[in-house]
Formats: sequence, structure tokens, C-alpha cells
Amino acid sequence: MVPDFGERIATFVVIPSALAEIATLGYLLVIGVTTPKPDVRTPAAA
Repeated sequence: MVPDFGERIATFVVIPSALAEIATLGYLLVIGVTTPKPDVRTPAAA
């Protein structure tokens, strides 16, 4: 129906998604994934 609509809309889709991907990568590199640390250590089996 609209042959060149995909070409025109591509930049409006690619640029925000690329920025979001870079922001997510930067967030994970700087802050990282935090995992809860256990309060009590369990002794190893003897």
C-alpha cells in the first residue's frame, strides 16, 4: 500500500533502539547486576 514507508520510518525506529541498547550496556557495565549476599555461610560438608 505504501511502498517507501518502511524506508522513511526506519531511522525513527533504529536510532532510539540503538540509544537504548547503548544505555543498557553502559548501565550494566557501570552498576552491574547486583546479587544478594547470603547472611550466614553454611559449612562445607566434611
